[in-house]
Amino acid sequence: MFDTPGDAQLASGVHFTDARLAPIWEKVRSGRRLSREDGLALFDTDDLLGVGRMADWAKSEREGDRVYFVINRHVTPTNVCVLSCSFCGFARKPGQAGSYEHTIEDMVAMVREETREVHIVGGHHPDWPFEYYERMIQAIHVAHPAVQIKAFTAAEIDYFWRRWKLEPKEALTRLKAAGLQSMPGGGAEIFSPRLAKLLKYTGKADPDRWCEIHGIAHALGIPTNATMLYGHVETPAERVDHLLRLREQQDASGGFLTFVPLTYQESATKLVPRRTPPTDCLRTIAVSRLLLDNFPHVEAYWVVLGEATASIALHFGADDVNGTLEDERIQHLSGAQTPAGLAREQLFRMIRDAGKIPVERDALYNVVGGTEMAPHTPQRSGRPGEPVAALDIPQASGHAAKPVAALDSAQRSGRAGNPVAALERIRGKALRGERLDREEGRYLLGEAPLLEVGALASDVRFARLPERVVTFVIDTNPNYTNVCVTDCQFCAFYRKPGDTEAWTLTVDEVLAKIEVAASRGATTVLLQGGHNPALPLDYYLALVTETRRRFPAVTPHFFTASEIRTMAEVAHLTVEDVLERLWDAGQRTIPGGGAEVLSERVRQRIEPKKGGPEAWLSVHRAAHRRGFKSTATMMYGHVEQVDDLLDHFDAIRRLQDEHAGFTAFVPWSFKPGNTLLEKWIKHYQGPNAYLRMLAVARLYLDNFPHIQASWFSEGKETGQVALGFGADDWGGTLFEENVHKAADYVNTISVDEIVTLIREAGFTPAQRTTEYEILKRY
Repeated sequence: MFDTPGDAQLASGVHFTDARLAPIWEKVRSGRRLSREDGLALFDTDDLLGVGRMADWAKSEREGDRVYFVINRHVTPTNVCVLSCSFCGFARKPGQAGSYEHTIEDMVAMVREETREVHIVGGHHPDWPFEYYERMIQAIHVAHPAVQIKAFTAAEIDYFWRRWKLEPKEALTRLKAAGLQSMPGGGAEIFSPRLAKLLKYTGKADPDRWCEIHGIAHALGIPTNATMLYGHVETPAERVDHLLRLREQQDASGGFLTFVPLTYQESATKLVPRRTPPTDCLRTIAVSRLLLDNFPHVEAYWVVLGEATASIALHFGADDVNGTLEDERIQHLSGAQTPAGLAREQLFRMIRDAGKIPVERDALYNVVGGTEMAPHTPQRSGRPGEPVAALDIPQASGHAAKPVAALDSAQRSGRAGNPVAALERIRGKALRGERLDREEGRYLLGEAPLLEVGALASDVRFARLPERVVTFVIDTNPNYTNVCVTDCQFCAFYRKPGDTEAWTLTVDEVLAKIEVAASRGATTVLLQGGHNPALPLDYYLALVTETRRRFPAVTPHFFTASEIRTMAEVAHLTVEDVLERLWDAGQRTIPGGGAEVLSERVRQRIEPKKGGPEAWLSVHRAAHRRGFKSTATMMYGHVEQVDDLLDHFDAIRRLQDEHAGFTAFVPWSFKPGNTLLEKWIKHYQGPNAYLRMLAVARLYLDNFPHIQASWFSEGKETGQVALGFGADDWGGTLFEENVHKAADYVNTISVDEIVTLIREAGFTPAQRTTEYEILKRY
């Protein structure tokens, strides 16, 4: 066994693909402050995971594996505003459609007893007197004395002076007396005179005024947050300057609790054509953690990032995900597509998906809960298949707060030791082309730091495929029948013979679907169905023959291994006989579906009628012998453990040694909706588990030419990030897909969007064939 524990601690043996990062890393490790030039290099480098690894180390030095969240409520008194900021989709003019004003009674009623923090931010109302804001705070404080009130941005405090000539110190003193305990960080936008003029927020507090007001709050004992609105028309240099100005203010007044990078939401104002890519969000969070060395916390605000990217960001220096919110309006009226609020259990899942420890806090970062908050003890999806250990969270009596400063220093700094020796050994073998063994695979899947695994996988990917090209195929995935007798517990798509919802298409009906796809440029059709004992072999052969005859530009990528076995059983033929007839009909490739996890234990548990691993492997072995090419798949995230995953990797790697018939490996996570297995699964694998799976596949499957990132099953943003974790293929357009749809999971994409997403991730898109021949570069 490796004697190095698996956490985010790094040592001097960190490898970077950009030489500029090495001296920055030495500064970070030695506690020296980074310069403006360092910040610019961090934004400029292609080595995103290198930046992330440094930020993860810096975060872990402070907090170990802890990630904070709060049970909070956003109260937005009004969206009526006298300003006309061009980036804002929230504000309305008086009387404008969509404008609203809440009464104080309304706002008091919005706050529930279990809420720990109420967050109050609104528009700059032209008519409300300052006393109204005082009464607002006082009423909420009196009605809910245990709830901490965080209210009014520096821009709002400055507006009180502009409107009523009320000095910020007096305004804050009066608000504090009414019950105000902290301030949010909004209204900072980007500290740039150029952008203030361009984006028409010159009526708001300028950078000096914003910092002055926060300094006044700090002097009065009111802690605050700080923000940056990025992803619109600012430059990287302007981001760096903003962060350094915040650092300077923190040096002076020392009252900032958290930095919250806010991704610009494009859909309401159309200031920019699309949302900031997740890779840029992760970079911004990481650079913020490194430059803001005097800020206690950096937040991954799930409202603007989305749950998946926020969870991934917990490996890029973030140690907070904000909270439940309940009714967030500012970002959502500006176009955010995330939920308006999340349940506590969803925040737990987001944090645990990253392999981190959820810690409930209040507005001032006092720890207020313990392990009794957890609804169950799930698997740690950042490390697939490994049960999570007992949560190491200090217990509090009832809801009494325990200051973070009182936490044990060993808990705050992470576990002792580092993974350098094990990773260096694996790195050397992987880059020399030597085969990793099972023990090394177990370490990579279960213990090794995620970004270290991803960075090594990326290095190996470029050692084998030096060009920054990511391929995709224009394809569709229709189904010819949903009739099936196999009764897989993970499947929501199938129906038994005779069911009122059962259906089977005729050959002509299937060909009509293929015709539609061909008219849209599809070069591959991935055709699958159930195991329908009523269908003769001639039906399948006709599908292949007619597809080849009518649509010569389309490759019939038809029928999984289990379907081919069903054909053989119904026709009383061998699998080899069926493959020979499919070959004669014109088929040359088969998809890899139906593998699930190639472990005897797992397959007997979730699909006993399909047989053990050899039932799938034998079909692909026979197909490869005949000359077919195929893909290998894995559906994980249900009942498997690490050794089951290694059984799968070992099986397909051995088979690939025999005939080199696999073109790619394609993993995806189990979608539980409407399945028999749903009630048995207490925790589902998230984006971090997926990134780890891809990276380990790139390292362990040394004889597989391609690793596919599945935008479809994991989401487009996770798909983009996955391209930095060893994947070199984006999959296809999937004009039609019904199996995941039956599990209530739907995702669509166009060719133009694929091209854009690949480019945003820093790669060159290229259309390919089923067998990975390049047709067109974009």
